Amino acid sequence: MLPLDQVEDLPGAEVFLELTDGQAIRFRVVSAEQGKALISPRDGRPPHWVNTLRVHVPPDDKPTIPHYWDITSRKCITALLSYTDIGAHIGKVFTLRKEGNPPTCEYRLTVAPALGG
Repeated sequence: MLPLDQVEDLPGAEVFLELTDGQAIRFRVVSAEQGKALISPRDGRPPHWVNTLRVHVPPDDKPTIPHYWDITSRKCITALLSYTDIGAHIGKVFTLRKEGNPPTCEYRLTVAPALGG
């Protein structure tokens, strides 16, 4: 993950991926880009910049526009970059599950071959 001072603001609308405890989402990655986004925490902390991975997905995986999610969890970003940085995301289906609630939540990422390739 690149330091904040080495990434640009991500263009366009921000679509933060927010999961609840036990919720999972399945998606394929078309492409991914690193950037930063200004967030306003709900717990009263002031707005601040965070590393963000914008994951572009097929319309079948996210029918609403835009067809991407902005992921801000450092753990999730690191795990997904291990695939996208080397092109290993092609032909894979990712399942991301959140377990627990902040500040102690964890994420489980599983990867499987996509059907048909």
